[in-house]
Amino acid sequence: MRPTPRGIAVVGVAVGAVAMALAFGARSLNALVVPALVALLAAVVQLRWLDRPTLDRTPPADDFVGETGTATLRFETDDPVFASVTERVAVGSREDGGSQEHTVETTVGGDPITVPVSFDARGEGVVGPTTVTARDVLGLLETTFDYTGTDSFLAYPPVRPLSDTAWHELSAMRDAGETPDRDEFDSLREYDRGDALRDIHWKTSAKRDDLIVKQFVADEDDDAVVLAAGGDPADADLLAEATASLAVALSEAGVPVHLVLPETTVESGLGGDQRVRMLEALARTAGGDRPEVDADVTVDAEGGRATIRVGTTETTFERLVGTATDDVVRGIAAVGGDGRSSGGASTGSAGEPDPRPTAADGGVDR
Repeated sequence: MRPTPRGIAVVGVAVGAVAMALAFGARSLNALVVPALVALLAAVVQLRWLDRPTLDRTPPADDFVGETGTATLRFETDDPVFASVTERVAVGSREDGGSQEHTVETTVGGDPITVPVSFDARGEGVVGPTTVTARDVLGLLETTFDYTGTDSFLAYPPVRPLSDTAWHELSAMRDAGETPDRDEFDSLREYDRGDALRDIHWKTSAKRDDLIVKQFVADEDDDAVVLAAGGDPADADLLAEATASLAVALSEAGVPVHLVLPETTVESGLGGDQRVRMLEALARTAGGDRPEVDADVTVDAEGGRATIRVGTTETTFERLVGTATDDVVRGIAAVGGDGRSSGGASTGSAGEPDPRPTAADGGVDR
């Protein structure tokens, strides 16, 4: 417990009044002393009997780099008190991800407190610790409560849309029958984050409050594209962005993706949950040597450049998202379940740029 600037001023006035009364005999000055002492005593009693508020913190939902989320702080106490609440946020796994600090003047024990969180860098972010500086009613004294616990969230790598030709060729994988079992209806279920809009069963959804999607039978092991990625740790962000863009585009086209990273493997699958698992793995990757596996598609990031190889075709990530690269995307479609490829050297052809809607519009919740 310590005095605030206002409390120091009140103590100063009281001491000055006592000194003047003793020096000049002005007993009327004691009228200033008594209220000041009463106010200070009341402040001591209020804060002395103040129980430590309990904190329930909700971190922001996982989202993509560049987005803004909200952390929520809920305090419970029998005696609501005015306080300054300071929340610290560390964003991303890189040192340059930065940290944020937000201070709110509020009544602890009242309405929940919302704290904005900017997803400035890819990786795992942390909300907390929290500091509460409570003051008495008159603002004369204050006491501090520290909450050292933290909660984490993930900032996914950006997912960039593929070019016009790339997008259509990836979609053609499904239409050409690379995943034939997709035509075999299995069941209906509630919409999950990341499900493709084309799978929504609108007739059933219209009868309910929630969106309902169609579930299909899929032979994921036979039809899965093995996507292996690795690269210089200094280019880990580029590696994650390129791999995420390609993996999500394939998944949105109805192609199961088996993702292999230096640190982990995400088993093949389809649907929103699968895309979220891939994005979570890519949010955490720190780069490293690409695993030596029998891959259909490889991504290598080095020297500020991401190289994508399919069979004997090679291109860069920037060309794949910036222009139509027919050879590369047709190569991806060709290996949707028929075989495995190795690295090559030739470069795919390029067309005119035609930006597509983001992958989020096709089913990845951003």
